[in-house]
Amino acid sequence: MKLNYGRAGEALKLTWSNGLFVPVSGLGAFDQAAADQGAENIFLSLLDSFTTQGTNISPIRFAKNYAPTVFAKEKRAKAARLRKRDLEAAMDRLFEAGKIDKEPYGPPSRGTLKLVRK
Repeated sequence: MKLNYGRAGEALKLTWSNGLFVPVSGLGAFDQAAADQGAENIFLSLLDSFTTQGTNISPIRFAKNYAPTVFAKEKRAKAARLRKRDLEAAMDRLFEAGKIDKEPYGPPSRGTLKLVRK
């Protein structure tokens, strides 16, 4: 009914345990925002590394060089415990923020795209 220090309209998940309602542990709003920012930073860092090496990374899901698939295999992503779906979400947020973009490369008849940083 009443939540003194929470945001208005924010859902709070509770479970019944030993006669008490106990909050379900999970990431709070600030923790989730920090995790999202960390994933975006690692994504951009890996994109810069691959671009410097001259390796094209694709935004197309079924490509062999699909960015989240390739990046999930890298040491930095593994150290941060980022999975492919975390990196896909980071890529989507970076597209929305206008920090990355798609750019064609190779023969125009193939229609291949690569990720570039804006």
